Amino acid sequence: MSQYTPIPAVRDHPLLYRRISRAEYDQVVHYALDAGFENIFVQDADERHLSPDFEKKQPFPWECGT
Repeated sequence: MSQYTPIPAVRDHPLLYRRISRAEYDQVVHYALDAGFENIFVQDADERHLSPDFEKKQPFPWECGT
């Protein structure tokens, strides 16, 4: 899940309270291909935080289709 965005509940966990890097994501994709998976779903990895903030009037700040 390239869109993983940590939530406050894992704030004190050293591994879970950060986004994954593009290099980490690519490493997992290559590992799956090297392991023989023929059909995998991949995503673009970027810096967007995709967790909605339901405290805001507009909880989904990203544009549709991007």
